[in-house]
Amino acid sequence: MKNDFRKSNFIKAHANWIIAAASFLVFLPLLPLKLWLIDDHEIVLFLTKLHAEGFVGFWHQWIQMPDFGAMPRFRPIYYVLRAIEILVWQDNTFLWVTTRLTFAFVFAVSIFRLMSKAVSPFSALLISLATLATPWLTDTLFRLGPSEAYAVLFVALLIFAMVPRSGNIRWLAVAACIAMLVGIKENFAILIPLSMWAAFALVRDKKRIAATFALVCVIFSISCVAVLAYKLYLSSGVDVYNHSTGNERLTTVLHSLFFSIKGWLSIVIVGLTAYAVFLENTEVQRNVTVSVFLGCVAILLFNLYFYSGVPSIRVRYAFPYWPIVLGMFLYGSIRVGCRYEKFQGHALKNGSLILLGVVVTGLMVNNMWRGYQYASATIRTDEAISQIIQKSQVVDEVVVIVTREVDYEPVFSIARFMAFNNLTKPLFLSVGAVPNSRNNAFSKELLQGLQSVELNGGGVYEPASRRGGNFDGCLEVVFHKSAPSACASQVLVAG
Repeated sequence: MKNDFRKSNFIKAHANWIIAAASFLVFLPLLPLKLWLIDDHEIVLFLTKLHAEGFVGFWHQWIQMPDFGAMPRFRPIYYVLRAIEILVWQDNTFLWVTTRLTFAFVFAVSIFRLMSKAVSPFSALLISLATLATPWLTDTLFRLGPSEAYAVLFVALLIFAMVPRSGNIRWLAVAACIAMLVGIKENFAILIPLSMWAAFALVRDKKRIAATFALVCVIFSISCVAVLAYKLYLSSGVDVYNHSTGNERLTTVLHSLFFSIKGWLSIVIVGLTAYAVFLENTEVQRNVTVSVFLGCVAILLFNLYFYSGVPSIRVRYAFPYWPIVLGMFLYGSIRVGCRYEKFQGHALKNGSLILLGVVVTGLMVNNMWRGYQYASATIRTDEAISQIIQKSQVVDEVVVIVTREVDYEPVFSIARFMAFNNLTKPLFLSVGAVPNSRNNAFSKELLQGLQSVELNGGGVYEPASRRGGNFDGCLEVVFHKSAPSACASQVLVAG
C-alpha cells in the first residue's frame, strides 16, 4: 500500500511533464509543416490581402467570409480566433504547429484531471495519453485550418472549469467556455442548458456581476443557434454538409447507428459505461458520475443527429464524438475490471494496464508516422507551387487541369496559393472528362461549378475565351499523374 501510494503521488506530481513530453513527440514530425491546399487556403487568402492591402484589405476580406452570408452555418468565434492567429503568426507554420501542440497538451491534461477523480492516477494518465493516440487527432490538430482545433482548447478549459467542487468563478467560466464553443462549431449547442444552469447558479448566489456576464454568454449562445436555424430555413432543406434537414434525416441516423459496426460499437461501450457508473463506491461519487455520463450521452446523441449518423473515426468530425466514446470505453473497462476478484491480483491488473500502455504507445507512434506523411505532403505541395511560379516566367499562361469533381477545393486552393506567391501570368481552368462514379446531386453541383468557372472565369481564373491555345507557350497544372494534354510543360501538385 505504501509503495502504491508513493507511485500515485509520483504520477500526480509528474503527469504534466509526461503528457508534455508525449505531446512534443507526437507533434515533432510536424515542425517542418507547410500550408496545404486542403483547409489552409483561407489562411493564404487572408495573408494575400494582408500583404497586398494591409489591415484594411484583411478586414474587408474577413467581413465577406461565407458564414456571414447565405451558407447554412454560423461560427463567429471561430473566425475571430483564426483572424487573430493569422495576424499574429502569419505564414510562420512553426508557430501554428506549436499552438496546436499546446492545444493537445492542455486537452490531455484536462482529461487527466477529470479521470483522476474516478480511477487511479496511472489509469487516468493512460486515458489522457490515449487522446494523443487516437486517429481523430491527425485530422483535427495536425491541420491548421479546421475550427475543431479551437474546440479542443475550449473543451479542455470547460473541463478545468467543472472539475473544482466549489467556487462561483467555476460557473462563470462554464458559461463563457460554452459560449465560445457554440460560436466555434454548431455541434456544441447541446451544452447551452448547462450554460443556463451556470447562470442560474450565479443568480441564486446573488453574484450580480458574474451572473450578468454569464447571462450575456447564454444570450450569445442562443443567438448563434437562432441565426443558424434561420440560415437552415433558407437553405433549401440541406445543411452545410449537404445532409437533408427533413424527416428522413432521423431515418438516416438510426440506420447508421443500428446497421453499422461503428454504431454497435458505440452502443456496447455506452452500455458498459452505464454499468460501470453504478459500480461507484459512494452515493456522492455515483451522483456526480451519473451526471457526467448523462451529459456525455446527450452530446453523443446530438452529434449523431448533427452529422446524420456515426462520424468517421479518422476525420476531424469525430470530435467530440469518438474521444467521448474512447474515454467511456477506457473508464468502463478499468472500473468493471477492478470490480471482479480475479482482476484484483496485482499481476493481472498491472499486466493489463501495461498492455494498455503498450497499445497507446503504439498508436502514438502511428500518429507520429501519419504526421510525418502529412508534413511531407505539404512540403511536396509547397515545392510544386514554387516550381509553378518559376516555370510560369517562360510561358504565356497557366492552365489548371481537373478530371475529378472531388478536386473542387484544390482547384480554388491552388489559385489562392499562386496569387499569394505573386503569379503574374493569366490562369485558366480546364475541366476534362470526369468519370460518372459519383452520380449524386452534390457531385453534379460541384462539377457544374467547375464548368462554370472554366467557361466564365471566377476569382483569379480567366474566362476560357481569353486562352491563347498555344501548346508550347503554356504550363499545365495537374493533381493526378497523367500525360500532358493542354500544354507542353506540366507540374504535378499531389500530396
